[in-house]
Formats: sequence, structure tokens, C-alpha cells
Amino acid sequence: MNGFFAPLLSYLLIYKYALLAGAIFMSGIVPIPVDTLLIAAGAFASQGYLSLALSLVSATAANVAADYLVFLIARRYGPPVLRLFKVERSRRVKSIEHYIRDHAGITIFLTRLVGGLDIAGTIFSGLANISPVFFLVFDTLGNAADIAALLFLGYFFGANWQAISNNTGTVGWILLAAALAAFWFSYRRFQKRNSG
Repeated sequence: MNGFFAPLLSYLLIYKYALLAGAIFMSGIVPIPVDTLLIAAGAFASQGYLSLALSLVSATAANVAADYLVFLIARRYGPPVLRLFKVERSRRVKSIEHYIRDHAGITIFLTRLVGGLDIAGTIFSGLANISPVFFLVFDTLGNAADIAALLFLGYFFGANWQAISNNTGTVGWILLAAALAAFWFSYRRFQKRNSG
């Protein structure tokens, strides 16, 4: 089990949804792994200590709130900060922003499902000037799907949740590699279509 979350598990039973929401909110701003906490919450729900529905709602709301905060900051202050530090957006970065604008819904949704890409996807969505309402809709759908999958994993494996939790890191890396490969192939196809 992740040493960072070991002390939090006992507090999860005491502070329940407030601790779950707080940890999830922080993970939306600072990339800390919360998969173990979500799987544990699902396991605790299977044993009657937590409500699966309230865990899903509180974790999703906290993650969406953090994502939306980062999105608004990137949207409002990203371009001026880049200009202040004289950071020139390369042709590739501009091309990625254009790609995200053209495929915003699926990009936002899928980046919620792969740890490590969610914060980058949020920042790029802000820089690409995606509509805030559009971002909220797809961010909520993607976060709900990701969080529900982890909670249900813990719920269905119940007392054996730690065995599953130990393997989520490997699965996460595989999903990250698959998502990056899919993005690269899709992006290359997008470039060829727009250049020809």
C-alpha cells in the first residue's frame, strides 16, 4: 500500500466524505495518487462504513471543483503569464491547442481517465480557450467515470481491495502509454488532414 495514504485510511472512517473530498480536491491541483484511497472507500462501502453513492458524489464534485479552478486559472492567466516570461508558444504547442479545440469533448473526457494526463489536459483546455460550460460537462462525465470505476473496483473486491490497489499503478502506466499512443496517432492524422 502507498505509504502516503496509510495514515489517511483510519481517518477516512472517521471523517468520511470530508476527508475523501479534501484529498481528491488536492489531487486535482497537485498530482498525488488517490487511486488507493478511492479503492479503499469502495471497499469500506461494501462493508457498510461508507455510502457508495455519497462517495461517488463527494469525490466527483471535489475533483470537478479542482479541475475547474485550474482550468479557469489557465484560461485567464495562462497567456499573460506566458507573455510576461516571454515564453513563445512553439508551433507544436499551438498545434496541440488547435487539436484540443477541435476534439475538446473526447480529449477532456479521456484525460480524466488516465492519471497524469488530467492536469495537463486541464491546463491545455484552459490555454485553448475551451468554453467553461463545455469543459464542465465533459470534465464531470470523465471524472465520474474514473471515480466510479475505482470505487466499484474496491466495492466488488471488498476485503481484498489491497491486492487490487497494489496493481493499479501498473495498470495506470499501461493506460497512460496507451492514451499517449492514441493521442499521438490521432494528432498525426489531424496534422496530415490539415496540411493537405
